[in-house]
Amino acid sequence: MTMVVNRIVTAPYVSCRPFTWTLDGVNAPPTTGLWISKLSIKDNEGSEDSWQATFIYNADRSAGDIFNPQTQNFKVAVGGSNISIAAGKLIGDAKEGFSYKSPKNEIPVVSIKGNPSKQTLNIKVSKTDVGNMGSGIATSVKLGGVLNQFTAPLTNGKYKSVANPLSDSFVVVSGKIRNKEGENDTLTASFKLASPSLISTLESCNGDCKPIVKLKLYRNAETAPFVDEDLTDLLSVSEKTQKNNKSYPIKKNPAKNKLTAFRYTSSNGSLSLGLNALALPFALIEEKLGVELTIGENTYKTFVTLFAKDDKFSSYSTTF
Repeated sequence: MTMVVNRIVTAPYVSCRPFTWTLDGVNAPPTTGLWISKLSIKDNEGSEDSWQATFIYNADRSAGDIFNPQTQNFKVAVGGSNISIAAGKLIGDAKEGFSYKSPKNEIPVVSIKGNPSKQTLNIKVSKTDVGNMGSGIATSVKLGGVLNQFTAPLTNGKYKSVANPLSDSFVVVSGKIRNKEGENDTLTASFKLASPSLISTLESCNGDCKPIVKLKLYRNAETAPFVDEDLTDLLSVSEKTQKNNKSYPIKKNPAKNKLTAFRYTSSNGSLSLGLNALALPFALIEEKLGVELTIGENTYKTFVTLFAKDDKFSSYSTTF
């Protein structure tokens, strides 16, 4: 898994750095997601810079494809700060999680914590040289043969993940599935979504229109979705203003239907979703779930691995 950020000029009064992230050797699916929850940089002189970042990521975590810290390298870089941890240097494993703390007196000072079950990474680096500041952060993520890109700002050394987003970012944060008899299966999930084109779409509504909203779910590498729902008439868009900042919530209408929950908050990128009356095809210990969400003219895609919670395959979760 590789994330590469190059310096570009994207917005005035925004400072940024190039950023790269690699989980070396992962055989990732065609589409995956990455969310930067937090990124801050302290710009000191020479090799006295420091930075820290928190990520939520989606990747193939099935047996044989999940990132293995004992056999695969880990690399991360912010500007000129390049960190490379060789295979076997990380403590832990693919399921229980992994960590790294640089030896005493070694420079730069590096701390890494990875939680594959929750799909999170926390990284801190000090005594490093990030290099010159730029005016925009262009992010590209290469997973397998597909290149995913998004652009985001840093303001006063801190990344504002959904404040005036400059590019798309979409991940599954968590999800659960209940397998029942007949067409009684249920799905609940939470996501993070930021997109400049989505903000433009919702702004144009002025709280008085219904952008097209469609959801498709795919199993493993199958080309036909097992869920293909047009949610447009089940939702409504509003406009809110708080401290001179506008946000555009999308909410489920009160009427009862198979959509049990849908709420998107543009101010923080949080999206919750619930569906029932489904006939889900899951019957394996591990299932690969592809998510395709369309709002207006834009489609957002990501991928996550689900794990059976019992030997009857009656429930699945994004956590181990």
